[in-house]
Amino acid sequence: MVVARDSLMTSVLPAGGDAFRTHFNQEPFQFGHRLCEAPAFTWDRIRALARRSPFKNSYSGALPVADGFRQPAGTKLSFDEAFDRLKSAPGWIILKKLNREPEYAAVQRDCLAEIERRMDRSFEPLIESRTMSLIISSPGQVTPYHVDADCNFLFQLQGPKTLYVFDGRDRTVLPAQEEERFWAGDLNAARYREENQKKAWSFALAPGNGVHIPVMFPHWAASGTEISVGLSINFRFHGYIRGDVERMNHLLRRFGLRPHEAGHSPLADFVKIALYSPPRKGIELAKRVWDRLS
Repeated sequence: MVVARDSLMTSVLPAGGDAFRTHFNQEPFQFGHRLCEAPAFTWDRIRALARRSPFKNSYSGALPVADGFRQPAGTKLSFDEAFDRLKSAPGWIILKKLNREPEYAAVQRDCLAEIERRMDRSFEPLIESRTMSLIISSPGQVTPYHVDADCNFLFQLQGPKTLYVFDGRDRTVLPAQEEERFWAGDLNAARYREENQKKAWSFALAPGNGVHIPVMFPHWAASGTEISVGLSINFRFHGYIRGDVERMNHLLRRFGLRPHEAGHSPLADFVKIALYSPPRKGIELAKRVWDRLS
């Protein structure tokens, strides 16, 4: 890396970027960065990465906001065709697990270390898994409305993009049953509602801008008049209890019951975790919840 570790991120927030400490995993916020200056993210290096990476996916054609990640009707191009035609034909590409390559693993490590410094705390012991992806979209392409189980830092590297983030705690935005279906395995469970668009945080991104997206905050994006390249550094919290509770709630609803949402009753959450989780995991997580009760 040519970019020094302590210069990977440069805050554009008032008062030195206090949002890292006050808004982390609570609300989205914008920040500045210098990753777009790193040699690893030139277009030639991205093209080479796309050619050799085994962890990639592509969609050909215009992706609607509300349809989730589903291949549009018509002929799907091969990955190489979709990549080569990004400037002239609508397409959306993701390169996953970049952190398995040493150079990109160093980028992820340095960014997470800098984020910890800005937060003045260590969250590394809380992280169960971490990954990094490149999202590449053609001019005018949409990244469909969706939610993620991961905490996300999105770095815009090339081209303009407008990102819309919604409050996942608002049940008019993300109803409880949609969240339950997501944790049960339906990655397109979150449904876009046009009447909620006015509730979204809107971020106009250019190279050098980034946005933090909390866990389970729905979002969608639209690229501008150029190819858009964004880097997503995301991680999952260790023993994320809410997910197991929501999966159990989804199962209970299939039996005609009406369970309380996660967090309504710590004791009920304790029972659901113990029933749903595999024995060893259930004991571990149930003990953690029990410790909170006692």
